[in-house]
Amino acid sequence: MQGTVVRGVANRFGPVQILRYSVFGLGIALWLFLLPRESWQLYLVVPFMALFQGLTSPNSTALVSQSGSEQSQGRTLGINQSVLSAAFVFPPSLRLT
Repeated sequence: MQGTVVRGVANRFGPVQILRYSVFGLGIALWLFLLPRESWQLYLVVPFMALFQGLTSPNSTALVSQSGSEQSQGRTLGINQSVLSAAFVFPPSLRLT
């Protein structure tokens, strides 16, 4: 589902237009994770998270790629990937116990 929707939306709209709505949708999807009272209810929330994350991630990378010149594109994408990796690594290590 995610690949079909993302591909269809990407063919019709540009990254800026997609991000304008997908970031908002991703924020709502994250908020929806607070609502389920039982574990089975997460199955109702996860598809929204997957959809909006699938729209947000590649389009934000596309904008980063377009922001640099051809000579600095590799460096720009490398820095972007390093920041994304750090964002996934550091929060679990800072867990509150």
